[in-house]
Parts: sequence; structure tokens; C-alpha cells
Amino acid sequence: MSMKTTPLQALALTLLLLCTPALASLAQDEAATSAAKSAETNSANEPKAQSILAPTLIVGPAASETATLIMQGKYKEALDWCLAQTKKGNCSADVKRMTGICYCHLQESAKAQTIFEDLLKENPESADTMLDLAASLYQQGKFQAAYKLCHKASSFSNCKAYGKSVAYLVAAECLYADNKLSDAAKMYQMTLDSLNKNVGALVAKFALSGLAGCYWQQKMYKEAACTYEELAKISRCMYGEFDVDYGWSIFQLSEAYEKLGDPRQRGLAFKSIWIFRKANLDRLSEEYKDILTNDEKGQLMKDRLARYVFGESSKQEYAFTDRFLFGPSKYFEATGRGIAPPLCAWRYNTRKTEPPGWVWSDPRVEQTALLICVHGLGLHHRSYESFAKRIQREGVTTVSFDVRGFGSYLDARGHDRLNMEDCVSDLENLVGVLRKDNPNVPLFLLGESMGGAIVMRLAARKGKLLDGLICSVPSGMRYQSHRQALSVGLHFLKNKNRPFDIGTRIVNQATSESQLREHWANDPSSRLRLSPQELVEFQHFMDKNVEFAKQITDTPVIIFHGDADKLVKKTGTYDLFESVANPRKTLVMLGETEHLIFEAGQFKEDVTMGVLGWMAAHSHKNEKAPIKSSERKNLTTDSQI
Repeated sequence: MSMKTTPLQALALTLLLLCTPALASLAQDEAATSAAKSAETNSANEPKAQSILAPTLIVGPAASETATLIMQGKYKEALDWCLAQTKKGNCSADVKRMTGICYCHLQESAKAQTIFEDLLKENPESADTMLDLAASLYQQGKFQAAYKLCHKASSFSNCKAYGKSVAYLVAAECLYADNKLSDAAKMYQMTLDSLNKNVGALVAKFALSGLAGCYWQQKMYKEAACTYEELAKISRCMYGEFDVDYGWSIFQLSEAYEKLGDPRQRGLAFKSIWIFRKANLDRLSEEYKDILTNDEKGQLMKDRLARYVFGESSKQEYAFTDRFLFGPSKYFEATGRGIAPPLCAWRYNTRKTEPPGWVWSDPRVEQTALLICVHGLGLHHRSYESFAKRIQREGVTTVSFDVRGFGSYLDARGHDRLNMEDCVSDLENLVGVLRKDNPNVPLFLLGESMGGAIVMRLAARKGKLLDGLICSVPSGMRYQSHRQALSVGLHFLKNKNRPFDIGTRIVNQATSESQLREHWANDPSSRLRLSPQELVEFQHFMDKNVEFAKQITDTPVIIFHGDADKLVKKTGTYDLFESVANPRKTLVMLGETEHLIFEAGQFKEDVTMGVLGWMAAHSHKNEKAPIKSSERKNLTTDSQI
């Protein structure tokens, strides 16, 4: 349950933040806050919606092709058709509604709001239009207003496009986004209680995910476990036991079991990792299909690729650890099962298709090292793609992981909020697994900005498992900290759990390249809105960097900083470098380089070659002293997997 904060406590926090110069990247200054308010209807600054499901689009025959385009995700093409119809004088309700839906999916929800408000004026008692309008408000972060419309619409009997169950569901989404978890849980349960054969199984799946997330956030782990069990069953029924979506459901269930001390946790965790690895192997196999032939050379490539992804891992160890989840969910049985998700103004992901870890490797070359990467604030695991594809040609297998609250976690209810300590635990567990499965492969960590701080923490805890640590601007000392700390404090006073846009300032400070700024701001996997509570906890974590740098005694370290970095201060990087206890450390200052050095395609060839040389120079440890099999068996036990 969230703790209440009195105005006096909030004011004290504000004053404390003003005295913390390291909070510069975490908020907007007052000028930026004022500008954001005035630009609230500007589509370029609108938040990305992370909601789900909504209405079937009721259209005439002339618009059916456009409806198909929307269902295929071709929103720009569909919008062009709608605007052309409007220009010709076709201003029917169907065309207007499709136009609004397109605008919602194209992140122009202020324009969608205007259209839906006009439609509601024409038919004030249309429950479907109320829910359309609620979707546009939700995307703008107006969760309370969106919920009021959803609640009102659910009381009407003319909710034809959405249906009663979906009306309850989107109302629950509004409450969840507004961090009213207890009320959201009740609404998710109402969704489940209202299921019938006219409702698709996806509605049940989304409601179970949201309900489990509410329980998890409130630390009601027993209730969360029971709900995640039903979610896993319904996911398995819909997609099969090797699907990424099912992997996510048993991963979240294993997390709940761990909190409860349930021994089934270990087996489920291992199976989810195996499923995620298989997804990566399938993707890489498709990428290299031209050389993965059935002849002797092709078979060699296949074996190599499997070894690079799985190491010495064996499926047989945990193939049936989830057998207790076999069989249909009672909620799956209550629905119409195969009913397709309806077309809608609410953005939704019907199925999780991306694992939390992303692997890059080239089977044409012998493996030289394994590199684990952790991204910076606002980014995600695929931010390392360009860099990883460059170094895979040198035999380096890269595994990049999402931090909780970002990337693939955005659709994982309960794990979609930033939690730095859990991020470290996640990485600790994964390093244990990867070291066990790759006992004689040199293992390195790389983190940039926030990711740099996370990998430093891990090196302090588990340095003996690593061959080296590569850190890029891991300091928490930021420019313009006083004004931005004030902004965080003021938002905390209003509502400590309500996310606000900090991304515009972070992006603008991180890079001067307009194309990169635009890509970063519009990337659906990025997250640029965080709550004041998340930001305070984030800064508290970053402020301990020096303390943990002093505990890095076993791992060689190389730290990078761009001379043109306008986000993180050089002095913070200098202090961290001086604090690292291991004398085998290197500091590299890069001229004409901004904040991002390895992510988002910003790496430079000379720096890359230098990193590869540094890794080669520190890859001898495991050759001299390979980990014994008896020690490997204990690695994952120590990591609590």
C-alpha cells in the first residue's frame, strides 16, 4: 500500500531535493514545466499510452478497407483516407470516429479528443463515444477524467462496440495508471466476473494481468501468485508452452513464488529463461537462414549458434516444472475464446512477443567473449543493437536486458514501475545463470548512465564472476540540478505517484542531434514519463555510486565520459573513478562526444576497437582458473534462482 505524505513532509522533501545537486536529469525546471503545460495539446509532447483493448469499429462498406488498415497497424494510410473523405464532404460519424482512432494510435490524442468531443455533443448518451474520448484523455495522462467517462459509460446499456466487460476493463486501466490500486483491483475483478461467451479470451487475459499487477504492487503476494497462475494457464491455452507470452507469465509467477518461499519458483524461473533464449535463437536462426543449411558446414553453424545462446544449459532440467499449470483456466472457459480483439482508440498489445533479454551473435566466427549490457534511463535493451552488431563480427555475443519499468516491462503489469534494487537482483540472478552456462567464456558487463550505476553495484557484489566492467557516464551528478529538483518536489506535492514528462529535458541534454531526439521521443519502447516517487528512489540509488565503487576490489574497470556531455558532470565521473578500489582501472575522456557513447548508434569505430582490445587484455582470468563444476552448481543457488 502507498504511504500518505503530509504537505509538511512533502515540503521538507522539496527542500531536501533542492540541496541535492545530483538530480539534474530527473525533472524539468520551472520554465520547462510551464512550457509543458502550455503545450499539453501539442501532439509531439504527448505521453505514450500503455493501455489495452477497446471497441469494435462499426463502419459502412466503403470504410471497411480502411478499418482493415487500422487493424494492420497502418494508421497513417488509414488517416490519409479519412482526411480525404472529409475533404470530399463525407463527414459521417463512421469517418469521424476512424479519424479519431487513427490520431490516438499516431500519438496525436489532443486532435482525437476534439473529434470525440464533437461526436459526443451529437450523441450525448453514446457510451461508445464516451469510451473513445476516455482513450484520448488517458493518452494525455488525464487518468481521473478518463476514469469518470469510463465509469459513466459502464452504467449505460447502449455500450455496443465495447461491451460491458471491456468498459470495466478500460476503467480499471485508468485507475491502475493513476496508482489507485485497490480500486483498480476491484474493477479488474468486475471485468472477470462479467465474462461471457460474447467476450474474447483476451479480455480475460488483460484483466488477469492487471489484477495480478495490483496485488503485486500492494505486496499481496499470495493473491498475486493465484492470479498469475490463472494468467499462465490462459496464456498457455492461447499460445502454447514455448511462446514468449507464456514465458512472461511464468516468470512473473516465479517472482511471486519467490516472495512466498515456494520451491516451485526455481523451476519456473529456469523455464522462463529457456523460453526467452529459444525466442532469441529462433530470431537469429531466421536472420542467418541463408548459411544455416543442412550440410556439414551449415550444421556447424547451427550448433555454434545454439551454444552461443544457450551455453551448456539443458532443457531437460526443467522441461516439466510447470506441469501443474497444464489445463485450461476457468476464465478461458468462460469466454468466447477465439473472438478477435476489437478495433479501438485504446492502444493495446494483445500478446507479449519480446523477451526481456535480447541476444546478438554471429555463428560465422568463434566466440571470444560474452557481454551483458544494461541501458540508460528512458531507453531499452535494443538501444545497443548497432554496437552489438558491430562487435559480434569480432566474436562477442551480446546480451542486453531491460530494466524493470522500461522496454518489454511496460506491458508487464506489476513490473512496469522502476525499481532499482530489483533491477540489481535481476541482473545478479542472470549473471549467475550465464556464468554457470558459460563457465569458460570471458564475461563482461557494460552499462551506460543509469545502466552504468547498476552494473557497478553488481560488480561490487559479484565481482569474482566477472572478467571486466565497462561503465559509461555512471555518475548521478547532473547539470542544472537545483531547478530540476524543485520541479520534482513540486510534482511530489501534487501527487508522488503520478508520472510526468521528464524525457524532453533528458533527451535534449543527452544529444544535440535532432534526428536522434525525434527517434528517442517517438520510440514506443522508450519511457520518458516517471513518477516523482520513482525519481526520488532513482536519485537515492545513484547517490550511492561512490560507496559501491569503493567495494569493487576484484573486477578490472574502464570508465568512459564524453567531453561534450551536457547531462552528467565530469567531476562526478572523476570522483567515481578515484573511488574504485581495484587499481586495475582506466578512465577515458572522449572529445567531441556527448552523453550516449554506446547506445542508439552513437558508438565510434576507434572507441569500439579500444573496448575490444581492453576486453581481450582482460580475458585471461577464466583460462587460468576455470570455475569448477562443483562451484558452478552453487552459482544459481547463490543468485536465488
